[in-house]
Amino acid sequence: RLWRDSNWATQRNIVPLWGSTMGDVFINVVDDPRRGLARLQITHPAHISHLAKDPVGNVKAYVIEYKRTDDAMKGKGFLEVDYREEVSRDGDNVVYRLFKNGAPWAWGGESAEWSVPYGFVPMVHIQHHDVGMFWGMSEAHPKLSLFREVDDLASKLDDQIRKTIDAVWLFTGMQKPTDNPAPAPATTTNGGQDEGRDNVPALYSTNADSKAVPLVASLQIADSLAVIHSHMDKLENEYPELQINKDSDGVRSGEAENIRKEAAENKSLMRRANYDDGLVRAQQMAIAIGGWRGYDGYEGFGLDSYGRGDLDHSIAMRDVFTRSVDDSLNIVRKRAEVIKILTDAGGNLAQAAQLAGYTEEEAMRLIQVETGMEQ
Repeated sequence: RLWRDSNWATQRNIVPLWGSTMGDVFINVVDDPRRGLARLQITHPAHISHLAKDPVGNVKAYVIEYKRTDDAMKGKGFLEVDYREEVSRDGDNVVYRLFKNGAPWAWGGESAEWSVPYGFVPMVHIQHHDVGMFWGMSEAHPKLSLFREVDDLASKLDDQIRKTIDAVWLFTGMQKPTDNPAPAPATTTNGGQDEGRDNVPALYSTNADSKAVPLVASLQIADSLAVIHSHMDKLENEYPELQINKDSDGVRSGEAENIRKEAAENKSLMRRANYDDGLVRAQQMAIAIGGWRGYDGYEGFGLDSYGRGDLDHSIAMRDVFTRSVDDSLNIVRKRAEVIKILTDAGGNLAQAAQLAGYTEEEAMRLIQVETGMEQ
């Protein structure tokens, strides 16, 4: 119910997009009594002008500020106003204060200030890459200067190619002609004329000392490309995800491709942990609020469910890349080899299965199959 009311099937893609490019992203739990629903709303990090968190990262207070349109201002010459939302805790109560252009304003027509006994501030701060500081780090940030350098060099090289093709010419040893006859259209093989393929326009002179010099600075394109590729190699060494579709001497090796994917997958799993944890906490808050409000679909839960741990859950591991049938079979074979080695050495099946990479539930399933207890 929560995912449907939040349109999460499409909204979920925005969370890692904003987080990876800007370093931080926020999920705000919206409580909507008028519509009888709770939903997850993604908040742009640039809209957070103030943030306070407890030692374990839970949001204690925040301020949202941004320009927004206001239908009430129609006919007054402008529609954009300054929106401000202040949220803080007073004991178990969460206090909301709304402002327009610096003055209290009842957005939605009800009240400019109210409090709700949630016991927690319903917002989650997700750091894309937690580096032990208050804010997260975006994916490109550590090598941002090198990304810009590659972009700048490639842009200058493209500009140089254009200048070479459309060069300004300096003609020496002659005066500017009073008229410059237009070139004749190119003749086709069947004797016709192709208006779209005219000869290159040119100036003609009877002065033997005349010269035409293109006013373009000399640039070795091959050398410039070598510098760009050198920078790109440095970036690829730092970002394994850039190597996934890279060929080796024009030949794609299955083993080499798997090695590249493994490095990128390990990195993705590290980043994913922060997003999964943030989504779990946001879902716990939303379900607790929905149960307390009595919204349809949230029966059996309440605000005390959040504190008691009744809403504890996790998001299951899943592959980063779609695996081929051969890849899946290779994984099963390797796991089986690990299990055989460990059990032959005297280990029990459950522990061997988990060491081979199976989850606890999958390990129990293997035991049921092995012992013939499967239903």
